[in-house]
Amino acid sequence: MKKEEFIEKINEAGLGGKVFIEPSKYAGGPYFFGCFYDGTNWIAYENDERGKHEDLIRTPSEDDAFQLLYDYMISKF
Repeated sequence: MKKEEFIEKINEAGLGGKVFIEPSKYAGGPYFFGCFYDGTNWIAYENDERGKHEDLIRTPSEDDAFQLLYDYMISKF
């Protein structure tokens, strides 16, 4: 799934306020999910209660990164 489709689906699910999509960096703050492209890979991640990020996936595929992030978020909520 591409970024635009992910944003649309996550907003439909009412989870838009929990996701941070930034072109090239991690978001700060607790309990965020996010995805960005670092120039080589798409990185989908989750922040813990202290704002420390944990990568869920690093992949050259935008589709794979956003699909995994979507599936992961839906399973958590």
